[in-house]
Amino acid sequence: MLTTVIPEGCYGAVLFHYLVLVVNLKLWLHARYHTAALGASLGLSVGLYVLFNWLYALVDVKFDGDILGTYTRLLASPAFWLSNVVVCVAVLLPDFCIRLYPDLMKRKAPHVATEEVVATVSRL
Repeated sequence: MLTTVIPEGCYGAVLFHYLVLVVNLKLWLHARYHTAALGASLGLSVGLYVLFNWLYALVDVKFDGDILGTYTRLLASPAFWLSNVVVCVAVLLPDFCIRLYPDLMKRKAPHVATEEVVATVSRL
């Protein structure tokens, strides 16, 4: 079984990693126009964050715990990558539903609304 032990000191790095990833995906989802500049800026944002964290994890400084190599061990963990997918799907699912809901209602609304109005008026 492939497992990587991650110290509890990198919990903040995991949360901030999720924050950067989810905010960039939400920006992409809610953008009116998807251009190359938008894709490049979002990709560069996530890429620079990962690069900065990876370089910061190489610095041998003692704080409350040992942070040396924690982000690189985190990136080597299959559970981290699986949780990335699960967290992104769970967080973005309501946004996708809200975005798709008006389109579904436009297709059903004219037929349902006219039938309900006719039924209501005929009862009066």
